[in-house]
Amino acid sequence: MENPQEALKILDELNYAGVCISIDDFGTGYSSLGYLRNLPSKELKVDRSFVMSMMQNRADMVLVQTVIDMARNLNLRVVAEGVEDSETLAMLRKMGCDAAQGYHLCRPTTPEALLSWLQERQEQAHANDTQV
Repeated sequence: MENPQEALKILDELNYAGVCISIDDFGTGYSSLGYLRNLPSKELKVDRSFVMSMMQNRADMVLVQTVIDMARNLNLRVVAEGVEDSETLAMLRKMGCDAAQGYHLCRPTTPEALLSWLQERQEQAHANDTQV
């Protein structure tokens, strides 16, 4: 960041206006624990590099669980990136992750296709609620 003070001021204003600030790709690159302390964030996104290999790599599994636990203790919502299969999704649910994104759930799509998909899901949920 060229001007961290100015960036923080803008983020504070956005947060005050109701915009949800999310720390993306947590655990890689320039993300650090300092961001959790200083930024007005409400959400933490666990980087896909940890999530995608957590079922095969115990160290990544421990890191993902640790990030989820830490975020919980800081009252942050947790999103796991890079969920590619049902086994990983089930484990993330068990670990207490709030949300997930990845090809297993939905591929990138157009706004029109998203609206259609959402409508289908809503109709399915309604049909399930009315069944005896």
